[in-house]
Amino acid sequence: MKKLTSLSLFVTFFALATLSACEPSPPPTAALSAPTSLPSTLIPTPREEITVVSIDVFSGSDIPYVGPDVILQEGNSLPAFQLLTKPSAELADNRIGLAFAGPGLVVDLWHLPHVLDHLIDNGMKVIHSSMYEIEPPIDWSTDEYHVPPEFDQFVDDVNENGVDFNYVVSFWDKAGHANGETLSVPRFKAEEQIEEYLDYIRFVVGHFKGQVQYYTIWNEPDNFGGGINGIRPDVYIELIKRVVPVIREVDPQAEVAIAPNVIYYARENLFAVLESDAMPLVDVIQWHGLYDVLPNDAFYGDYYYEYPTLVEDIKQTAAANGFDGEYWSTEVTWCSESFPNCKPDDQAQGQAETDLLAAKYYIRGIVMHLGMDVGISLGGFQTSAPWSFPAIRNLGTVMAGAAPTSLTVNVEGEATNNLSYAFTLPNGDRLFAIWTNGVAVSVDPGIRTTLTFPDQSAQQVVIIDPLYGFEQELNTEMENGNLVIRNLLVKDYPILIKLSQ
Repeated sequence: MKKLTSLSLFVTFFALATLSACEPSPPPTAALSAPTSLPSTLIPTPREEITVVSIDVFSGSDIPYVGPDVILQEGNSLPAFQLLTKPSAELADNRIGLAFAGPGLVVDLWHLPHVLDHLIDNGMKVIHSSMYEIEPPIDWSTDEYHVPPEFDQFVDDVNENGVDFNYVVSFWDKAGHANGETLSVPRFKAEEQIEEYLDYIRFVVGHFKGQVQYYTIWNEPDNFGGGINGIRPDVYIELIKRVVPVIREVDPQAEVAIAPNVIYYARENLFAVLESDAMPLVDVIQWHGLYDVLPNDAFYGDYYYEYPTLVEDIKQTAAANGFDGEYWSTEVTWCSESFPNCKPDDQAQGQAETDLLAAKYYIRGIVMHLGMDVGISLGGFQTSAPWSFPAIRNLGTVMAGAAPTSLTVNVEGEATNNLSYAFTLPNGDRLFAIWTNGVAVSVDPGIRTTLTFPDQSAQQVVIIDPLYGFEQELNTEMENGNLVIRNLLVKDYPILIKLSQ
């Protein structure tokens, strides 16, 4: 089975797709140019036949949708309102980012303003990328020491719009290649290669000092498929020890991340680094964890359900070896058979049938990672994706400033595979996310559930649907000092309940 690489996740912004005829029309979305200026759009009572009409950001035409998915609480006749999203600069950190890998960003300089719009309209707070190639194939004709003025402007604009930059520093010695030199592999066994990489680190960090917040030391050192990318774990550990002091010297404010490994294939590579004495030196642990991983995937087996335990093992191992920083899962991706443009079909281990289903897995993945106190960056989707793009944008606003917390909730219902996480918001509100964690389906009427929050009260309880992009006040009761929500319909994607004081 061909190994996935970040090259396959390079975002193509204007790919066309034909949607499956059985997939519902996409949800309503606000206009990209001024999402906060649109008035709330009233959605008719969920017990009625529902028609949501709003502006279609993709075609400019009205979208009708009729279906049961928007009913979130039986018997609730309270009005529901369109969820209005905000751009990055208006949001607290939501720990959600986008990854642009493969050939780097300077390959299409004319496209950088569109990349910027893509970031800020989604409400993303970090971009993971580089000027030039992050991994093979390499365009040997370009000069990796040349910084185009358009790229400088892009980095400035990213900062001005409230987005951090994680610069992935790869180096291919293109000047040496032009003189007939070849890179020995695995990389960095030779001192000359290390010194050349350190010189490039000094150049990159010096040039972007104060404008780039994070630097990642390489990408997928476990990837030996490209020949000149792979680094042995013991060599990589020593490379960390050489690189970090250089970055600290040139830009003391910058933070340093270890290279991500594809942990389904190479978790032993990651754990070798986590168990090393390099852990106190770095600020971020990251990995590539989920590429089209589905609950019923024959290739991945039980990995979907084992993944949270693996993440906890990563965190415990790193902390035990002196690490005290952030955790990121990067390039998280779900494509679909009906909208497969985010990566070639021959790279797919298994895919959801439609973008609607992919969107449900994206929502699960984002909420799950944030609930585990892990930042997440996404790869492989496009602005033209009719469901996953607006769903991710909705979560960018909903999860702004959310911090994981513990919250006691008693769940009564027929579902046996619920997954849930709780968060606090900067204003003191609490969020509770819950979903059924089996195989996602096209139309899920939900499972009737009663939630009891012991010794809790709230002035207002609102449910947020990030897939269909609306919010609605819930009917609640107080019983013996406990907040009770009855007849809630728990879906196969996270719905978020906000408790406001």
